[in-house]
Amino acid sequence: MTINTSTFDHNNALGVSDVPGGGGWGGGVANDGVLTLSQSTFVGNTAKGNGAGLYNTGTLTVSNSTFNNNGSINGSVSFGFGGGLYNSGSATLSSTTMFGNLASNSGGGIKGDVTLANTLVAGNSSVNTGSDDISGAVTSQGYNLVGNSTGATGLGATDLKDAAAIPLTLGPLANNGGPTQTIALITGSTAINGGDPAYGGLPAYDQRGVGFPRVRGGRIDIGAYEAPLGNTLDIQLTLQGRPAAPNDAYVVTVHVTLSPAAGGSPVVSGDYASDTSGHVVIADVPTGDFSLTVKGTRTLATTQSVTLVTGSNSVVTPALKEGDADGSNGVTIADFSILAESFGLSDGQIGFDARADFNGDEQVTIADFSLLATSFGQQGAP
Repeated sequence: MTINTSTFDHNNALGVSDVPGGGGWGGGVANDGVLTLSQSTFVGNTAKGNGAGLYNTGTLTVSNSTFNNNGSINGSVSFGFGGGLYNSGSATLSSTTMFGNLASNSGGGIKGDVTLANTLVAGNSSVNTGSDDISGAVTSQGYNLVGNSTGATGLGATDLKDAAAIPLTLGPLANNGGPTQTIALITGSTAINGGDPAYGGLPAYDQRGVGFPRVRGGRIDIGAYEAPLGNTLDIQLTLQGRPAAPNDAYVVTVHVTLSPAAGGSPVVSGDYASDTSGHVVIADVPTGDFSLTVKGTRTLATTQSVTLVTGSNSVVTPALKEGDADGSNGVTIADFSILAESFGLSDGQIGFDARADFNGDEQVTIADFSLLATSFGQQGAP
């Protein structure tokens, strides 16, 4: 079975007694086959036996998922293990958050042997044995965070544990975007940028999916949630032929690309609308040296070098030269032809072509011709 983008919320495996077979296994899910689970949340599930969130005797693979406030509660010393997960089969967890779960006996978060990668297991508690987050042998694939490793063995040199895991600085389970609830990492958390610096092979997005990239700031965070960077970039567009701001003529769409100066894939690439003063504000940008390319719908592209720092950043573009009616990033006879066919017309008239309205006044006049003529024969930045 494969389960994606799902929530297991306040299910109960209470059973009828404290003896084997009657204890209640797996409040959320009990798996004895092959289960692949991703982008899902287990919250508030209970079991009188073991594995309140998930009970596994088969083969289990979990990624980009959250376990919170699940409880395996039993008065017997033989049951009540694994508040989040009880495993006696094969279990691999990656980029997963297991926080605030409870067990009567050991393994407040996890009971059993598990393989972990980039996973946060912290803030879980065990009534009878203290606040051990994991009770069992860990095969570490690196860069995990375990708040209390009292019952765990096998954690490696790149794993954060015990005192090194503080401060956790986590938010509550909440709607942070995406189809399932998640636990946010708050500024100052050791999980932020605590993952593998050579990140690769894991999903492109965090638990929330598209729109929430898995790596921000050049390094993956530990757990199911990737924290926003909190930095902003305010781009002041320099537009030609416009009246004094603020004015609706400054509301334009530009394509912005922000690429590392040292090379590599863009960290920002998309279309943005400016306000009536020609400002474009982009949230959640990384810090460092970048190449910023801006191209308006009817302008030639410009490129400039920028250095972004923590907090608010602002840049002013070079003049975005008008005249590119056909969007080719060059001003040629083809653009002149578009203007000529619409010359003298205003918005609403048959034959008006907004592509030739270079100054945004909703009519094609000699002013637009002048803007095109100034840029004629020029090519925008690549």
